[in-house]
Amino acid sequence: MFEFRRQPLKAVYTLYFAVSIFVRLPIWVVASLLPAMRPRKAWTVSRTLFIWSIDAYVRSFYKVGFPVEPVLEGGPDVTGFVWVEPIPEDYVVGEIKTMADVNGVKPERICGYWHGKKGADGKFGQRAEPGERVLYVLHGGGYSMGSGGSKDDILSSPYTICIPRRSPDIFQRSFGLEYRLSAAAPLEPKNPFPAVVLDAVAGYRYLIEDRGFEPKNIVVFGDSAGAHLGIALIRYIILADLPNLSIPGGFMALSPSCDWGDTHNDGSPQCSVVANKNSDFVHAIISNGYTSRCLLGSLPPEELETNAWLSPSSLRLKKPEGVFKGFPPTLINAGGTEVALDDKRMMRDRMIKDCGEEIVTYLEYEDAAHDFIMFRFLEPERTQALDDIHNWLLKIFSE
Repeated sequence: MFEFRRQPLKAVYTLYFAVSIFVRLPIWVVASLLPAMRPRKAWTVSRTLFIWSIDAYVRSFYKVGFPVEPVLEGGPDVTGFVWVEPIPEDYVVGEIKTMADVNGVKPERICGYWHGKKGADGKFGQRAEPGERVLYVLHGGGYSMGSGGSKDDILSSPYTICIPRRSPDIFQRSFGLEYRLSAAAPLEPKNPFPAVVLDAVAGYRYLIEDRGFEPKNIVVFGDSAGAHLGIALIRYIILADLPNLSIPGGFMALSPSCDWGDTHNDGSPQCSVVANKNSDFVHAIISNGYTSRCLLGSLPPEELETNAWLSPSSLRLKKPEGVFKGFPPTLINAGGTEVALDDKRMMRDRMIKDCGEEIVTYLEYEDAAHDFIMFRFLEPERTQALDDIHNWLLKIFSE
């Protein structure tokens, strides 16, 4: 893993990877032209090629390192860059404090990015107007890559999904948190769990205490690992009883990664890790265990399977009842071809048991892959999911 991260081997492998794609592409084209060879018969040739290409691209990260956008310290105003101050030490309590002590994690100053409506002075980050709502975004990336900023390329983003084009009647701006990314050997280890939780709490506190948003007017949005972080953030708000911090008005969990212990993978053809291994592009992230080691730090390995903070959908939790007790209205979005589909269904079942069916909206799109909503041309599922999100938001804010 990461054996080609240094020059000149990095350049050599990158060239090899680029050439190999051109070699494999004709083979993929021939295979995708035959419906029986596609991971899903309903998939088009273009979708098949796209998923296989993205899968190969993601696998390459574990050879040369991750694409990480730099923090734009004091960058152009168009980024909406702001500093977020660390939470006070006395905000770190309970099980989170225990894990923080084991891993030597402390609250630190981080940053974030505003998108959408600017203030009267033409700058981002103005205080909330009375009754104003905000989308609080926790990005995905397996805790080892990604950014709270947004770039307009083949990927879409929560910013373009929900504001201002899609749901201007609900949100006029959003705030993306640049939480600390993690790393594990053979890279220099850094920021193990619960560093991200301390950062997420700091961002939430910033929105409430510094920008003046009411908790009921904040919707937490997380995709993939960001959705897992959203779960941890809301659980912590509920359990820690922190000053001025109550639960948000809603939670959107898109393709949540809820079982870093991989307990649903029993090797049988029926489990989603096996059944969908050729129809998703994050199999490498799950199978190599790198993110799990990033999160663990100095915690015992069994914590991945038995600790609800790390794996709330694990089959081996000591006490699965009550993990989601007290959660706000929650939308869970999943693709039917995801390798980790089983843990998303488990999150649904446990949340319904803890909170009731009226709190949980679970939407599964049969032929969609992981985080499909972020890719503009994965249609028609993406447009359907956007409509479903908009209708859900209208519903929770009309009640």
